[in-house]
Amino acid sequence: ADDTGGGLFAYGGLVTLTGVSVVGNSAFLGGGAAATNGAVLRVADSLFSGNAATINGGGIYAVNSGGLTVDRSVLSANAAGGEGFG
Repeated sequence: ADDTGGGLFAYGGLVTLTGVSVVGNSAFLGGGAAATNGAVLRVADSLFSGNAATINGGGIYAVNSGGLTVDRSVLSANAAGGEGFG
């Protein structure tokens, strides 16, 4: 994606990811996933790996979100040009 959320972009609402692999995505912000505008992102039993963000949030980017929960998941080998790579 050229802008936000390479694998997933949640703009408001509730998104639950269980048992998924988010691998090899890229974006300006949130290479793997992005949650903004009050979105609630719940992640369980999942893998975020090999994602890249030009600026922030290689694995997951959550700004102005309603919350982020990550349980029993792996965030590895993600990259960001700024902050938050996981």
